[in-house]
Amino acid sequence: MNVLLLYHKCASQWMKNVFFKLSGIQNEFLFMGNREPENGNRVLRNEEIVTDSNFPGIGMWENINVEDKKFKSLFPPISNTVTIIRDPRDILISGYYSHKKSHPVIEGMWKDLPVQRSVLLKLNTEDGLLSTIDFLAYQFNNLKHLYKSKISFFLFEDVVDNPHQLVKNILNVWDIKATNINIKKVVDKFTLENLKSGKVKTPPFNSDHYRSGITGEWKDVLSVKVLNKFHKKYPNLIDEYEKIKGK
Repeated sequence: MNVLLLYHKCASQWMKNVFFKLSGIQNEFLFMGNREPENGNRVLRNEEIVTDSNFPGIGMWENINVEDKKFKSLFPPISNTVTIIRDPRDILISGYYSHKKSHPVIEGMWKDLPVQRSVLLKLNTEDGLLSTIDFLAYQFNNLKHLYKSKISFFLFEDVVDNPHQLVKNILNVWDIKATNINIKKVVDKFTLENLKSGKVKTPPFNSDHYRSGITGEWKDVLSVKVLNKFHKKYPNLIDEYEKIKGK
């Protein structure tokens, strides 16, 4: 079983766009996240099939809790699971701007987001970042367990710097063959620039941070107060991330 595991603010929309399109070449994706797939021809399965290691195609999950026993079949030796990791401090910044300005509010989905947006609009940047540390607690706590999982990790930086090779490397993990022409055609269509400008699916947003793909921004943005709270609330999270990145 081949699995693409997605996390908020870790190029999840880019990955879905690219691999949904590539899936038409070889395999059908099984979308098993927490939202309905955008296209009607995607297959949505209920949670009962998650523990079935024999279903075909490629599974795609979003924001799962890796400690949840329902998802035990996502991990080796049964599956070839890959995920994109990003510096948690940059996730914090990207999340802050997204929740405040650009993340779409869709009725019936992520009911906490409109409330959080109303909070952030009343706060300055530092206090907004402090609030986001708490708001994304589920994801940051989950990452602690994700980093210890025996899966294939790829870096967010490669989405920006070398997306063609990134896609090839993921397909190699899954032992899926796609021509260089097909990969280039799909990846070139779904560049961050095209997504940001509204040329592909999503409309443009009046925000410098929308799909900026900036890495290492935390060094210039996060205050000592914000960093201290982050490290206190999620001790060793950065160290675990750096270990994975350094491999």
